[in-house]
Amino acid sequence: MDTRNKAQVRRFVRIPYRLYANHPQWVPPLFGDVELLLNRDKHPYYEFASADFFIVVSDGRDVGRIGAAGESHSTSTQDASSVVLSL
Repeated sequence: MDTRNKAQVRRFVRIPYRLYANHPQWVPPLFGDVELLLNRDKHPYYEFASADFFIVVSDGRDVGRIGAAGESHSTSTQDASSVVLSL
């Protein structure tokens, strides 16, 4: 998904709103907060990390979403990297 494409970002953000709309325990996040997490120009996370986001489609319908993020940390005594997967 291209995070600079507003239509694709909206599509990505709306998926759980549709999937969990009738679930009594689901508390939706604020739409704007999720959009900010995807904004590579405004969110400070992207200063030291990268991420890719994907929309899962089955039979022409959006059925899920996933994000994969990788961080790079470097200090004078240690080098480390990690990957985070999120649904």
